[in-house]
Amino acid sequence: MNIRVWRFFSFGILAMLVWSISYSVYATEFSNGSIKTKYQLSKSTTYQDIFYRSTAPQKVKVLEVKIGDPSTFINIGVPDPINKLMPVSSRANLYNRKGHYVIGAVNASFFRENLPTGVITENNRIINYGLETADSNSPMNKQVAFGISSSNKAVLDYANPKLSFGYKGKNISLYTMNATRYQGTGTVYTPNHYFSSTQANQWGTEIVVTEVSKDTKTLSFGDTITGKVSKITRFNQKADNKIPANGFVISLHGEDLSNKVLDLKVGETISLSARINPKLQDAKFLLGSGPMLVRNGNIEISMSQTDNLVDTRNPRTAIGIDTKTNRVFLVTNDGRDTYSRGSTLQSLAKYLISLGADYAMNLDGGGSSAMVIRKPGLTYPTLVNKPSDGYERSVSTILQIVNTDPYFKDLKYSHWAIDPILVLSKKKIISGYPDGTFKPDNNITRLDAATLISKHMGLNVENVTDQHFKDVNKNTYGYETISAVAKEKIINGYKDGTFRPKDYLTRAEMASVMDRAYNLSGMANKNFKDVPKIHWAYSPIMTVAANDIASGYEDGTYRPSKRITRAEFSSMLQRYITR
Repeated sequence: MNIRVWRFFSFGILAMLVWSISYSVYATEFSNGSIKTKYQLSKSTTYQDIFYRSTAPQKVKVLEVKIGDPSTFINIGVPDPINKLMPVSSRANLYNRKGHYVIGAVNASFFRENLPTGVITENNRIINYGLETADSNSPMNKQVAFGISSSNKAVLDYANPKLSFGYKGKNISLYTMNATRYQGTGTVYTPNHYFSSTQANQWGTEIVVTEVSKDTKTLSFGDTITGKVSKITRFNQKADNKIPANGFVISLHGEDLSNKVLDLKVGETISLSARINPKLQDAKFLLGSGPMLVRNGNIEISMSQTDNLVDTRNPRTAIGIDTKTNRVFLVTNDGRDTYSRGSTLQSLAKYLISLGADYAMNLDGGGSSAMVIRKPGLTYPTLVNKPSDGYERSVSTILQIVNTDPYFKDLKYSHWAIDPILVLSKKKIISGYPDGTFKPDNNITRLDAATLISKHMGLNVENVTDQHFKDVNKNTYGYETISAVAKEKIINGYKDGTFRPKDYLTRAEMASVMDRAYNLSGMANKNFKDVPKIHWAYSPIMTVAANDIASGYEDGTYRPSKRITRAEFSSMLQRYITR
């Protein structure tokens, strides 16, 4: 939502009220639940659509991610330029591409003047500094941030960001960075600002700093950058200074702040420092919002408990983490409708605890609440909740779950051969079909087997020697591959001089191919009912069984004449690779 105009500086300073209380006090707004839809979106990500028949009906969507899967990760979707808004589905699809599939996303930051109000970083580099208000009725009363640490752990806590500049032993706090200069506060402008100048009026002082010790485009938490003062525009002088490409501008509003730097002169050295909660330092990324909902396993609402944002039923978006299991929960709760009433922040906090979260924070909600997922059979994410306005609002940042696995429309993550298929696909040993399917139950042809084996072995399929098969010539599809595997005696031709590339491969032939290709050794101490010692493939069948590449069936058979499927061949080849 375009967050309320905060009462930043009232004559009476309102102290922050942190409401910390055991969650068991509150009656739940989420009871008698039933799962309407459940999808496995990746090996480590599940989606659930849950309806609760409580006193007030509730519709909830939950994305759960187990951090640690190398093929799935959470990151941020940041506007470019930073003040460009768009719906969650549009931004998610902007990031969705081959090898970088957005399988789920939710709206994230509150925004004001189209700028995110929370801190945003990537590898400590400050993309957006955000705001902390002096208003206990504001969700940004105290910044909270979620991220993934450098050790790949989900982290969430108060951000406590600090910006300051210093000279001659003085240290003066700044309020924000690359945003509007608010009354009585200081702002620093770097070359990353979306304007080329500060856009400030004469009611303040501006200090232009150049010859800096580090490129301020990459200003990061933990940095202290020094530079030389090259220009000072004093109070009641024309400001709106141009931001130097090799420096920054400190802009101070009001006479009181201006008077604090009357002793600063052009040519003197000045420093700029940025700090954050050490717990969040060095994170792969951070995204700030508020208020805090859950901390150390207890409800902790870091804003006034009497504000309508807290104690009124509303549509919600939130994020929680379970630090013990390294799980992340992205949750939307529809509201303002008869089918789903929405929740208070207290009830939302308790619900997140019930999922397993011991830390959680609120994200932008109301009409902005939106979740998208990539449903099975689709290659792009679509909206799954029902925004209260009846349409998706344009919002600022998003939190997105990205999967890098090859994607096949007809292959679920519950498929018994999903792991070997994905591994071989990533290695470009096996591929799907042009229509986006894998067809795991399709039978493997002799040409298919030749292609897979040659790719894995890295056989040279250029400048091959013709093997003179009656049914294969230079115009035959797969000619080079057939010639390469035949030359290496991996797949031989038939006695009649043919290769029969379109014939299907049997389990017996597969055993023979694997045995010859990889020069296997060993003989299994098994007696397959349907593989007597006189069977032409007895030896290779026993060898692949000894190497745990292929085994028999529960009824004691091997079924040597059974055609082998794409899924089975993928599994057998991967077993050899990882044995």
